[in-house]
Amino acid sequence: MKKENNIITKKEQEILRLTTPLKFVDSALYDTEGNQVKFTESLTKLECNLEPAKGILDDEEILKYSPDSQKASIIRINNNIANMDDFKKAYYPVIGKIILYYIMWIMLIVPIIFLNNIILISIFVVLLMLPVYKVRKIIKVRRDIKLDKIKTYMNSKNNEYATINPKYIEYERQILKLKQEFSYKKTNATELIEKRFAPPQITYDKFISTVENVDKVFVSESETALDMLRYSNEYSEDMDEQIKVRIKTLKLFSKQIDDLTNELLITMSKNSNSDETIKNLIDQMDKLIDSVKEYD
Repeated sequence: MKKENNIITKKEQEILRLTTPLKFVDSALYDTEGNQVKFTESLTKLECNLEPAKGILDDEEILKYSPDSQKASIIRINNNIANMDDFKKAYYPVIGKIILYYIMWIMLIVPIIFLNNIILISIFVVLLMLPVYKVRKIIKVRRDIKLDKIKTYMNSKNNEYATINPKYIEYERQILKLKQEFSYKKTNATELIEKRFAPPQITYDKFISTVENVDKVFVSESETALDMLRYSNEYSEDMDEQIKVRIKTLKLFSKQIDDLTNELLITMSKNSNSDETIKNLIDQMDKLIDSVKEYD
């Protein structure tokens, strides 16, 4: 029976998707989940539109992990901290649709006027007014952005996000990626142990216990590192070094699970030599767990 071991949350998966570089395959861009990402290409640059999924991240998280998205621009506009780039990203597509709407309206109203049908003309007069509210809102936002007091507020407010060290975002991405990979690796290793050493063997209990302990320490170390990154107010070399140590530890645990899985796959037939190799790998895991506990 397959066991679920999803140690990475839905929110963390979304953060990982937003912070991982896109893949360029056959003239198309794809995110980590294989979804195609729209992009616009000019002579000087390539702009992509990787938008956060709905209902997963809050406004502050969107501004932190997806600051260049259209959703982030809308958030800044709603909080009066936007600039002209935000206005263009949020409203230029809307303006384009409104222009297209009125072009179609003009094309249809001309023959209706010639028909002199009062009812149809009345309906089209109502249709003429439909986008007015949106147009007024766009004009107001454009006017507000031009005000000096809005610009001043924007600069002071955005300092909160401007001071986020890019290294911290990259560290967080690395940790989330390791969590995602470890989740699958641990599940596979557990299933192979169950096949290789069917319970209630003592060997089975020992191996499963060690893998579960590795899982607990891995989760603890990764969550500690993530908390350090998410709640830090400023960059420090000391914390940077601690994060690097924890990432190195997480990679060691991940490699040991890989080694164990590979050995279990190679030696599915029972013999004493293969059992001894697996026991040595388990002992190495126990030693790493002890060393991490001593370090903490």
